[in-house]
Amino acid sequence: MAGRTVIIRGGTLVTAYGLEEADVWIEDGIIRQIGKETLPIRRTGSGRLTNIFDASGYYVLPGLISLAQLEPYELRHPAAYQRNIRRLIQRGVTSVLHTQRLESWMGPNQVRYRLTPHYNSSLDYGIRIGLDASLFTGTHVRMLRELGFRLFEVTLHRLPDLLQIDWDPLYQLAADGKLAFHLHIPQTAPLTRAERSDVTQLWTSDCLYGRIRTCIAAKGVPPQPRQSAELFYRVVQLEHSQLPAILGQLVRSWYSFLPVFCPIDQWRGRLQPSVPDPERLLQLLVRLASTNVAKAIGWYPRKGCLLPGADADLWLLKKAEWLTNFALSTMLNMSEVCLPDYVMSKGRWIYRQGTYFDLVGSGCYLSDMRPYNYVI
Repeated sequence: MAGRTVIIRGGTLVTAYGLEEADVWIEDGIIRQIGKETLPIRRTGSGRLTNIFDASGYYVLPGLISLAQLEPYELRHPAAYQRNIRRLIQRGVTSVLHTQRLESWMGPNQVRYRLTPHYNSSLDYGIRIGLDASLFTGTHVRMLRELGFRLFEVTLHRLPDLLQIDWDPLYQLAADGKLAFHLHIPQTAPLTRAERSDVTQLWTSDCLYGRIRTCIAAKGVPPQPRQSAELFYRVVQLEHSQLPAILGQLVRSWYSFLPVFCPIDQWRGRLQPSVPDPERLLQLLVRLASTNVAKAIGWYPRKGCLLPGADADLWLLKKAEWLTNFALSTMLNMSEVCLPDYVMSKGRWIYRQGTYFDLVGSGCYLSDMRPYNYVI
């Protein structure tokens, strides 16, 4: 991609809070400039004209970020891995955060080895380390921090699991390394609704005390913060049953702070009554499935936005098809009616009208995560 210039001309840019008719100038895989009818045509050093793509009649959106889990066999078999990556590309996904589980027998070399399947990824990817509560100790977190990891997902099955955590060494490690600790309560956990609420409240209190940013992925967690301090430190990963109410709340209070996000695979159910305007629904999709995810895991503004300096990860959705299919969102998942015609990763087309051009191994490992940099 070195030295290559692409202009996306005539499209409607969809951001987290509005629409803009503008052209996008891309050089070396990076968005360099955005403006309407102000980008001059210039020649490259070889004398070739700049590559211009006519995006008239298309929405241009920043790439979505997936938190989809891959099964062990999908990691072991390259063909299965590529099929899953292509399934994500077809939904407009351009970056993937994978949660790698840590087993008790693993040392640094075993952890590094578990990352090798992702070398085949055609999308940029990052790693979040998954820990059972018994492994969420200062010793394990210190070892993983020295390997460069900053995001940790802790799985709790019972309330005693939480009460046994020794937070004192974890607070110091989190402060020194700017680590973020995420909470995951499986739906199969033998907890009542009241117990789930107790676990999430205690976990939030522990994280607030240590000024640790946390993301909570648990059924029934209220998205609205209970106190102002939670606006920054606590983020909720929504499930599909919570989405319609949150969409309606955001429509009523468009510029309010609400620390939530919702990956694309959770966009299903009846969405039309909550958001009567199809273009506003697209903006909320960008906000919750791209921008807010990037902020929560520390990839913003490199990912999740259409701004100068960001990676040129974007997808194009035909306006006529979106407006036609919008009514179907009362019956179908968003991922079934909101499908791109074109997907670009770092300035290179990887999907064009049903044909994939993704290259195995072209994805970059995004290790520099900064989850404390932005309010959501």
